[in-house]
Amino acid sequence: PRVYTYHGEMSFFSLKNLVSSSTLEVPQKQWKDYTSSEKKVACYMAAKQNQSLRAFANQASVEELLAKQEEAKKAEEALIKQLDERCEAERKKASISWSPVPLEAVTEKHKKKSPGMFYGLEFPWTAQMLQDFGAKWLTEAFHRAGSLESTNRVTSLKVEDTKVTGGNNAGKFLLTVRYAKERESLHTKLFAKVPFPMTKETKQDRLSSSVLKQPMDF
Repeated sequence: PRVYTYHGEMSFFSLKNLVSSSTLEVPQKQWKDYTSSEKKVACYMAAKQNQSLRAFANQASVEELLAKQEEAKKAEEALIKQLDERCEAERKKASISWSPVPLEAVTEKHKKKSPGMFYGLEFPWTAQMLQDFGAKWLTEAFHRAGSLESTNRVTSLKVEDTKVTGGNNAGKFLLTVRYAKERESLHTKLFAKVPFPMTKETKQDRLSSSVLKQPMDF
């Protein structure tokens, strides 16, 4: 195999270039005499050296690499600024007061639909409801919460079949979403928590989480 040198030239890779502390001992012989395993090792090491020295082989590559690093830095700074602005906007909002919820309110009104306290959105409390509300609703929810920029949107939403049963404070499920403008910092694998249904199997857990464990700082 041929490899880059620090001067940007090409030369044949030689295992004799190994440092003396290396635990790999290969006889210094011609390429045609190497075993298949020795050739695989040599090719792997040559590829690794080329990967680390490729930028030195061409000045244009170095400039391109620096330009990409600068672009990535600016993108990161923009995201940090956006997060700071979101936090500042949240701090300026009026505090939400909490009124204790009696047990009767949960048992009698657990199917009633109402706007949420924080963002005024009617929200789904089951996996099927979220699937039915779809990408349009999730886009609106992300926009109001500031989780997604106004120039972007959720294009698809799919609740996964994987069952999540751990814990006793809420029902849980996984979902996969896609965005019109995807980027590394936008997660596509999401986790949701919803109230337990008022069924025979989970009624006590629901009452425990909705009544006994509600906020006490009112």
